[in-house]
Amino acid sequence: MKLPSASTFLKRILALAIALPALFILIAPAGAQAQRETISVAANRTSVNHIWAYWGKEKGIFEKYGIDLQIIDNVADPVAALVSGQVQFITHGVQLQQAATRGLPLKAVMVTANDNLGVYAGPAIKSIQDLRGKRIIAPYDSLKDVLRRNGVDPDREVTWVVSRGAPMVNLELVKRGEADAFASFPASRSLSEELGLHEVLRIGQFIPGGPVAIVGTTDKIIAERSQTVTRMIRATLETLASLRSNRDGVIEYTMRVMKYNRGSAEEAYATIARDMPQDGLSSDEALKITLESTKKGQGNTDNIPLSQVWNFTLLREVLKTRK
Repeated sequence: MKLPSASTFLKRILALAIALPALFILIAPAGAQAQRETISVAANRTSVNHIWAYWGKEKGIFEKYGIDLQIIDNVADPVAALVSGQVQFITHGVQLQQAATRGLPLKAVMVTANDNLGVYAGPAIKSIQDLRGKRIIAPYDSLKDVLRRNGVDPDREVTWVVSRGAPMVNLELVKRGEADAFASFPASRSLSEELGLHEVLRIGQFIPGGPVAIVGTTDKIIAERSQTVTRMIRATLETLASLRSNRDGVIEYTMRVMKYNRGSAEEAYATIARDMPQDGLSSDEALKITLESTKKGQGNTDNIPLSQVWNFTLLREVLKTRK
């Protein structure tokens, strides 16, 4: 048998070297075709409203969409972290909405939870009227607006106690008499009831459908990295669907990772099923109420369009392809 010449042999090796990567792409799994992009997001590990980031990472959903998700827990100032570039996305809807209303170039590109902020207090405080003259931990704009709507002046008739502690810390402050009530998100109701407190009100009773947790980013990232934002939206939508359809798994996860007791874990899943929108959208009416509530809390009288705070353009494009 006649052997090929050295030059012919080298040409064949070169052709094979060129062909192999293309062949690998054809036979590799879909998730392996795209180079993964590292994306950082600020999300609180103990918050039910932020659980989607941790759940999606653990279940490999973000990886499926080419995202190596790096989660920064318990960021003191998520808006500052976003503006400075420490993170590319945040989950903190209240903080982003406040900042965007003031004019910072930030946007919520989808909603991951509707407002479920609650106020918890001892048995002596039975109604909103009973909060008059009391000390409340955490001054949220939406809470101030609800108090104002119900005849309680949030600036003159309430003393706001500043605390960056976890719900259990704030619970203890109330139990020790250092505050009369505290505002918090799920699953504080179960924890409060265990310590003899109860839910006085929930913001969603007065501002239905208002967004409290989001996928938020900067105008610059939306403009320059729209594909990154789109992948983030797709992965988050799938993650929310996974959470809603996995009751037992969510209960086990919140007990194992977030250290909830069973009552709080069951409440966490009920919150997810009730408050996490399937399509990531919020109605214009709910957004208007939320914006006006935020403006009132800030004493802001400017005429601000919804588009200054929320931009669902990429989300709507994704939803069209999912139908």
